[in-house]
Amino acid sequence: KTMYLVPSLLVDAAPFVVHIADTHYKVVIEVGLPNDFYTEMDGTQIEWTAWSRARHRLLRAMGWHVALVPYFDWEPLRSEHEKMHFLRRQIGRAMAESEGGGAREADGRELLPVTADHGRDS
Repeated sequence: KTMYLVPSLLVDAAPFVVHIADTHYKVVIEVGLPNDFYTEMDGTQIEWTAWSRARHRLLRAMGWHVALVPYFDWEPLRSEHEKMHFLRRQIGRAMAESEGGGAREADGRELLPVTADHGRDS
């Protein structure tokens, strides 16, 4: 199934304003910046902050599909093809998680997106 998203910028998803979203499919592209992650002493980003996870949970509870795009996964991507492939995969994950699947740890915490392909390109 092919979806054609039409993203809008600065969408009201009260109580939040999200930076990138498609209101028809209710997909939010949540770009994770350095301050959205806890950091180890060596500078390694280890997980989304509690505030970020709470924001993601609330958006999902309001019916949004939340596609996570951490800056450290996005920055190494060079070509438009790589970036579009990554976005399609993340949006596919978000849609699957909303339908009962999920990339979560046993305690409910979100796993950071991985760069391996899981076959969710469309």
